[in-house]
Amino acid sequence: MQKRSTLLPAATRVERGEFVAPFGSRASVRLLVASSSPKGRSGFSLIELLVVIAILGMLISLLLPAVQAAREAARRMNCGSNLREIGLGTQLHVSYYGYYPQAYDSSSGTALRWMDLLKPYISKGCSVWRCPSDPVQKTYPYDPEITLSYGLNLWRIPGYTDKAHYFWYRVRRETIRSTSSLILVGDCAPGRMQIANDVKVFANPIQYVDYRHSGGCFNAVYCDGHVEAKVDTVRSEWDAMQ
Repeated sequence: MQKRSTLLPAATRVERGEFVAPFGSRASVRLLVASSSPKGRSGFSLIELLVVIAILGMLISLLLPAVQAAREAARRMNCGSNLREIGLGTQLHVSYYGYYPQAYDSSSGTALRWMDLLKPYISKGCSVWRCPSDPVQKTYPYDPEITLSYGLNLWRIPGYTDKAHYFWYRVRRETIRSTSSLILVGDCAPGRMQIANDVKVFANPIQYVDYRHSGGCFNAVYCDGHVEAKVDTVRSEWDAMQ
């Protein structure tokens, strides 16, 4: 008994990749048909790539402000650490001499600024005078080793003659009514070594103070050594007589 032919129609055979041209190769036709089939496509389309790029852009735009805020918070903490070191050096100076470092001292025959007077009591070296948030990073002209970002409180109004409460001179600790409420050193405008001097009328913002940190605040170390971030201040935080 002869077997019935199971030859399929040509169209069906082409779909299956089995069609053989009269003078062609069976393998080459299979490869040609398979490669033209949509099932063999791989990779992303242009629209899919654009969607992925758009999603990544949205994520970056959401994360970037948070990263910047974290970096600024770290810089402000570093600045506060510098001022704590300055405050500690000041306390050591006061414990030894009985008075705070004055803005300018030439009694030894050499012109010394308040930073020079504190250097022997500072363990961090010259980096302690530089605030990482200071955009200028200006070298102090009298000492090229110092990039000075901080200034001494030289609160004074015209006609102020009381040397006992003016940090241009030697102010003794016992003459200050409250060391915990009087600013000693704070973020200073570039190129200066003092803040709040020669003020005619008290008003915020304070003269020569650099409000460089996020939220428009500045860091300050008080006469007792503690550090605060300030936006607005009152006169008693500057005037040693009050």
